[in-house]
Amino acid sequence: MPGMTADAGDRPAVLPSTDASETEDNLMHQDPTEGECDETATDSRSNADWIEVVTRAQRRRERKPNPEVGLTAEPTTTTPSLTHKFAPRPAPLPRDDYKLVWRPQGGLRIAELDLAEVSLALLSAIQSTWRQTNLRVRYDMVQNTAIISTPSAEAAESLSQVPYYVTLFGSEYPSSLYKKTVPVCDACHELGHTATACPQPNTRVCNLCGVKDPKPGHDCKSLCSLCGGAHLTASKGCPKRFREPFRNRTKERASRVDQLALQVDQQASQQGHPASATRPAGTALVTDLEPHPREGEEIQAPGQNPGPAN
Repeated sequence: MPGMTADAGDRPAVLPSTDASETEDNLMHQDPTEGECDETATDSRSNADWIEVVTRAQRRRERKPNPEVGLTAEPTTTTPSLTHKFAPRPAPLPRDDYKLVWRPQGGLRIAELDLAEVSLALLSAIQSTWRQTNLRVRYDMVQNTAIISTPSAEAAESLSQVPYYVTLFGSEYPSSLYKKTVPVCDACHELGHTATACPQPNTRVCNLCGVKDPKPGHDCKSLCSLCGGAHLTASKGCPKRFREPFRNRTKERASRVDQLALQVDQQASQQGHPASATRPAGTALVTDLEPHPREGEEIQAPGQNPGPAN
């Protein structure tokens, strides 16, 4: 209309004219995946609320490395196995046998020799009358000792009295019976342990007389802590430097009771009476052994409170 100006916003948008050849070029260079929907995105959205259940066997199979991949991969460090293999323990020696412990001297190491040769040398040092005895020899490479087990008391006594000179490969080696000695600490001068396991390694003690915190120039005389003699503690001349053998008093008491019962049965058989008539079954054998230290005390029943003292 005359006198009015047309607004640019009221005008319809006019697209630029394109040629047919340009339209074909645009269609040829267009990405074919633009118009398609993203299937992976759709699947991830649809599977977001689903949890895959995997068994333990499947997890183990997934954790196993692929051997084909390891052929081309770089070498990796492997952790050591956690399984420890221990050497089997030897069979225990007969309980009723006599055991003798033998330790060679003169620098002879059993671990460096053939055990068969050592056994032959030991048997050659034994008297010929005991060679046929059932002997068992067991070696301890750490302690450098040999344990001889025999059921014969006479053979054990003969073995303990033989002056051992073992001939091995043409050389004679002196040996002696192995006996445990009382350990003495050189640091604190106490008995029962050595200096390597001393609980008080910084203690100042005189090694001769055993005085703590000795003053320089003090009157020092050798004094043994075991026997009180005028020599070093547990020296070679000390009569008490060896440990006393363990005494199982329960077994000793039982063996003495058995011996007395055997004597009673033998006396009954000599007099013409059966053993059952003299000592019926189920009756205790009266002996002259020392009584039990708690014999004669009243035994309180469980759950009872002691009454008031009269």
